[in-house]
Amino acid sequence: MLSTVFNAFNLILTLIVLLGGVALMAVRRKEHERASVVGMAGCIVLLVGGVVSIVFSFLTPSLVDSMGYGGYQTLAFILGAISMLMQAIGTGLLIAAVVMPRKPQPQQGAPGAWQQGWQPQGQPEWQPGPQPGQPGQPGWQPGPQQQPPGWQTPPQPPFGPGQS
Repeated sequence: MLSTVFNAFNLILTLIVLLGGVALMAVRRKEHERASVVGMAGCIVLLVGGVVSIVFSFLTPSLVDSMGYGGYQTLAFILGAISMLMQAIGTGLLIAAVVMPRKPQPQQGAPGAWQQGWQPQGQPEWQPGPQPGQPGQPGWQPGPQQQPPGWQTPPQPPFGPGQS
């Protein structure tokens, strides 16, 4: 009796996870297209197999009473084979969805990713104009040389460069 309760709890928990998987793949369908559809199909196949297993486990006592032990064994063998086949197909579909190729998505922080968006027709892309304070522009003055953090100027020989 206790093992039946644990089996039922395990199946119900698995069904909840599979329903969550179907919902998540339905929400992300636009981003992953075919992979989401294949993943949903895998989850649905596993869901159907789980429902059949739950129903069969709860109907076991009445099936033994009505069919006899010999008839029940035959039915249990057939449903076990169907359940095993559904598990293999559902798991295979989920694995196929994971390894299925997807369209490359532009990365958020990647250089040039912002340029792939909408451009008004007939207008060229924006180009930065001259900025005051740049070399070759009016108002430019050389500033102190900045070195990267942690960089030290190599020591100079005491008699100047090139002399020993």
